[in-house]
Amino acid sequence: MHVLRMVYLMYVRTLVFSAIAVCATVAAILVPDAKPAVTVAGLTVLAIAGLACGRRVRSEVAYALFISFLLNFLVPHIYTPPDFAFFGGSFSTFSFVGWAVGLTALGRIYRSWQWENRWAVSLIAYYAVLFTAEYAGYHLLDIRLAGDLPSFLGTGVLHGTLKLHVAYVLAGPVYLFVVDRFAWS
Repeated sequence: MHVLRMVYLMYVRTLVFSAIAVCATVAAILVPDAKPAVTVAGLTVLAIAGLACGRRVRSEVAYALFISFLLNFLVPHIYTPPDFAFFGGSFSTFSFVGWAVGLTALGRIYRSWQWENRWAVSLIAYYAVLFTAEYAGYHLLDIRLAGDLPSFLGTGVLHGTLKLHVAYVLAGPVYLFVVDRFAWS
C-alpha cells in the first residue's frame, strides 16, 4: 500500500510540473510581452500549488497572497502597458502574482532547509534572487514601472519610490517570519 501511494504521489507531481511547464510555454508563445505571460504562468503555479499540495503549502500560498496584496495595495506601483490593473489603476496583477509566487517559493525553500542558520541563508538567497530577477526584468525583458523612477541605492535595479524600496527589502523577511510562526504544520 505504501508503494502505491509513493507511485501515485510521483505521478501527481509529474502532472503538476508538466502542467506548469505547458502553461508557461503556451503563455510565452502566445503573449509577446513578458508581463502577461509571467502573470498567466504564475497564476497556474499558484492554482496548482493550492490544489495539489498539502495543508502547509496551502497556508504558505495564502500568506504569500495576503502579503503580496498588502504590498501592492499599500505601495501602489503600475508597470508600463500591458499590465492588468485594478482598483482605479493602482493595483498591478503582474506584481501581485509575481510576489505571491516568489514568496511561496521562498517559503518552500526555507521549509526544506533544516540547518541552524537557515533564516540568514534564506534571506541571502531572497536578496540574490530579488536583485537578479529585477535586473533581468528591467534590462533584458524591458519590464518597467510607469514613470521615470530612481533605482535602489543607484544599483540599476528596484526602480521606484523610497516606500517601494523599503517594501521590497522587507517583504521577504516579513513573509519568512509569518510563515515560520503561523503556517500550519
